[in-house]
This record gives sequence, C-alpha cells and structure tokens, in this order.
Amino acid sequence: MTPMMMTTSLRETYPYLETDTFQAVRMPYANPRFAMYVFLPRKKDGLQEFLGSLDHQHWKDWTAGFKLREGIIGLPRFQLRYGNKLDDALSAMGMAVAFRPGAADFSGIESSRQLYLSDVEHKTFVKVDEQGTEAAAATVVVAVASARHFPGPFEMIVDHPFLFAIAEQQSGAILFLGTVIDPSHQD
Repeated sequence: MTPMMMTTSLRETYPYLETDTFQAVRMPYANPRFAMYVFLPRKKDGLQEFLGSLDHQHWKDWTAGFKLREGIIGLPRFQLRYGNKLDDALSAMGMAVAFRPGAADFSGIESSRQLYLSDVEHKTFVKVDEQGTEAAAATVVVAVASARHFPGPFEMIVDHPFLFAIAEQQSGAILFLGTVIDPSHQD
C-alpha cells in the first residue's frame, strides 16, 4: 500500500481539473509565483497514453481550465534524483568546438584561448513531503487557497503512475517535469 499525505477536510479548495481521461490539481506554494501540477490518468495503466497526448497546446488549454473546487487529495511522498552528462547533447547541438582545447572561443571571458569545456553535467532533485517541495537548492512550502464553498467536492487519490510539473505561474515556464511510476516506492 502507498503511504499517502492526505488533506484533512473537505473545507480545503484547490485549482482542479478533470476530464474523461485524467484528474489534475494545481497545488500553490507560499510564493504564488510557483505551483506544482499533478496529472493523474483515470486508468491505472494510462500514463503512457496520457503522455502521448501531452503537447504545448494541450498544456496551455489544461492549465487555463483549472477551477477552484473543494476536495480531498491523497498524494504520495516522493523523491527523485536525475543526473546526466550533457557533453554529447551540447556537441550534437553545435557546441562541439567549446569542448576542444585551443579551438574554443571564450574570448569574452578569457582571451588566451586556454579556456574550454571539459565536462557539463546536469543534476536535479525533487522531494515532496508534508513539509513541502524541495527542488534543486530551493525549498518552498505548500500553501492552501482560502476556504470557500463550492459544490461537488472531488477526491483525488494519487495511487498509480502520474505526471508532475513545477511551473512558474506568470510565464508558464515549466521548471521541473517528471513522472512517478511506482508511488509506493520510497527513496
């Protein structure tokens, strides 16, 4: 069984969206510039199909469609780490010369052409628990919108594979995007 963090009453409201194929909630942070989105396919094995429908236009439409609703959310604690060397990807994108000694041109920083890239690595870390979300070196605390009455409370128990995104709200820029395949796995 998946250990869940549960909201404690139906008096809490969240920006919420549901369709025939998924439920989604936007969980605001204390800093209202940022929020975490959780998209839960209705079918327990529906994540791949959902990911196949995810594109820029759907994302814009979906995120614009959230409405405040009362409900209960059950969300697993999760922690994800990702690391990857980017040397090959950057070289393939046309930056190969930046990795060659004597050929790299960083004259805006250092004029002797002694400077070049030897290694580029990307690491991310996301942890979600009762204290909030920790992402990379930043920590934010989950806040809840003020209580209001809305008909039709929802229940969203995130107990099978889902997509999450942490986004900046004004620009819509996605800062972190990932999937959790086994919500019962604790890192």
